[in-house]
Amino acid sequence: MLPRQEFPDYMADDRPRLAMTVPEMLKALFDAKLVSPEDVWMQPKWVAGGVFEAECDFYKFIRARDLAKNEGLVLRHLLRLTILAGEFRSRSGGDTDYERIGELATRACKQVDPRYTDRFLAAEAEARTLAPV
Repeated sequence: MLPRQEFPDYMADDRPRLAMTVPEMLKALFDAKLVSPEDVWMQPKWVAGGVFEAECDFYKFIRARDLAKNEGLVLRHLLRLTILAGEFRSRSGGDTDYERIGELATRACKQVDPRYTDRFLAAEAEARTLAPV
């Protein structure tokens, strides 16, 4: 009997695995918690970071990424980020990084529509006071 010959595994991926980005982690969490059986197509994007890199100039970011048709979606995304950063800040004991993220997102939103931004954040603050802890 001949000795068994080992062949290299050409299909193996030997590259090191990269850490997931924050948008990829949020998508994975969304997929894990999705109750319905149908597949929901989502594509993670780096929106808030892009706005911050554009010096919080909302319209500069929208034009650079050709998102004119989706600017309302981007605005709501930034407003929700402001709320999320506020929640993280309060739970972490006042971390200034979260405070800075909230301030930058709010500044970008106020550039678009200051009254809507103020109403949205005021309504969220009111809802937070009414919600049971």
